[in-house]
Amino acid sequence: FALHAFTLDVLRRLCGRDEARDLWFALGRRGQIWAMVVELACIATQGARGVPSHFNTSTAFDAAIFTIMGLGTLAFFAGYAAMAWSLIRRPGPSRLIDVATVAGLVLSIAGGLVGVAMVAVFDGHGIGVGGGSLPLFGWRVAGGDLRVPHFVGIHALQALPAMAWLAER
Repeated sequence: FALHAFTLDVLRRLCGRDEARDLWFALGRRGQIWAMVVELACIATQGARGVPSHFNTSTAFDAAIFTIMGLGTLAFFAGYAAMAWSLIRRPGPSRLIDVATVAGLVLSIAGGLVGVAMVAVFDGHGIGVGGGSLPLFGWRVAGGDLRVPHFVGIHALQALPAMAWLAER
């Protein structure tokens, strides 16, 4: 979450957003920050209780925490959409960075939807039977591990604007 909060602030600067005059961008960015605070509180609560935070519906309380975390995902989607709308409606100083940022926001929504599918459809990280796992990440190397497109999608918001910024240098 720290990387995401940092990214949101960098994007505000790269895209030339004055949040006092750009309500959509401000609401999108600030809404995501509040969603991060709530989600971190949920994760910390479950960690303090010694139980998993993700995919944990073993008690009514655990299910409620996981549901709150899921609602936070909707706040992220709304924040991404608001920021993209702001950039489409009123471009910033660099068209390349605007396009890269909007693409990153759209891919972040797509990556987030893969995360929703992991919960709502597959009740886990993968499709099919997997073999070994990739060191460091733990992703399955055989079978369909949905964490890979989830990771790529949500981190496009860091990668694409960074590449656009580098291309302009």
